[in-house]
Amino acid sequence: MPSEYYNFSCNRILDLAAIFTYERTQEQTNSFETTVREFSSPWKLVFGHKSIWSNGDHSNPPYEDNYNDPLADDILEPMKNIVDFYVSGNDHNKQLLEKKFGISQIVCGAGGRLGPVDEIQADNVFVKSSYDFCYILFTTSEARVSFVDKDENVEFSTTFNK
Repeated sequence: MPSEYYNFSCNRILDLAAIFTYERTQEQTNSFETTVREFSSPWKLVFGHKSIWSNGDHSNPPYEDNYNDPLADDILEPMKNIVDFYVSGNDHNKQLLEKKFGISQIVCGAGGRLGPVDEIQADNVFVKSSYDFCYILFTTSEARVSFVDKDENVEFSTTFNK
């Protein structure tokens, strides 16, 4: 990583921003807000270690009335209805959660150890606690999200359209 937070564009198809999800500074928050506003590719993805919301050990439900998390306050608001995907790994499992505020949450952190997951939450599209990896293939009009197990079998795959 070139720094704690940075951004780049891939072939005018995808804009990405990496964020530091611990001890965020006002400088990072301001830079992130500017970066997101300037995204111009069809697909926008932000990634960081901590989830914004999750059905794992580090559950963060920003859609509940009593929700109060500085991470979400700093990064969720600028991303609403702009960013397509937020990718994290802190929960050490795999999750694809329904869109909230126009953002699909992808958790893919089960490459080295496993964490539990609540498999009965209503916003689950796919949830599993097993060793894995996830990949996303982008074209200008489609993003295909796939979760693959340790034996290279695709466990779940879905396509998002622009």
